[in-house]
Amino acid sequence: MAEKKLLKRDLARLALTRIEESARTENDFIEVGDMWNQLDENWERKQRYYGFLTPTISIDWLVGRNGEFLDIIFDNPEEMHVLIEDYDISKLIDGLKSGRKEVLFLSAIRLYTIQQIALVKRKTDRNILKKRTKMMDKLRKNLHERLHIRIKNGGIITTSQRQFLQADLKTETEKGNAYGF
Repeated sequence: MAEKKLLKRDLARLALTRIEESARTENDFIEVGDMWNQLDENWERKQRYYGFLTPTISIDWLVGRNGEFLDIIFDNPEEMHVLIEDYDISKLIDGLKSGRKEVLFLSAIRLYTIQQIALVKRKTDRNILKKRTKMMDKLRKNLHERLHIRIKNGGIITTSQRQFLQADLKTETEKGNAYGF
């Protein structure tokens, strides 16, 4: 080992291993545990800073997802549009601002409540509710327009999309600003 140059972190780990092996009392073991915890916290911090882990993804969650690499890769707000099959919906979600994407991701994919999202984003739950409502209204309006264009061009829509249009048409008729299809 003396022939090979070692990095500082490797030297620190070797030193910590030596301290761990020489520990004899309970206090020594507690100190060693604290040192290992500090190294783990530093590693997680570096992962968060360089974008490998988002604040909403924990190491335990990653370890529990054996072999599901595509799910791990696309399990973040910026890449979730890739998993959506419908082109129009995918483009609408891709066009959202990053803060709104994160709120959508946490509420739709992770199924967080408004209060949980507020804790994660360090905002008030009223602010998050307002953001989510505004975003969903904008998405519905844009999807409504895109589906109408698809129908006019002779495209095919699914049953759920037809139900969405009928429900949307009903609410717009109640408001008094509907246009038929």
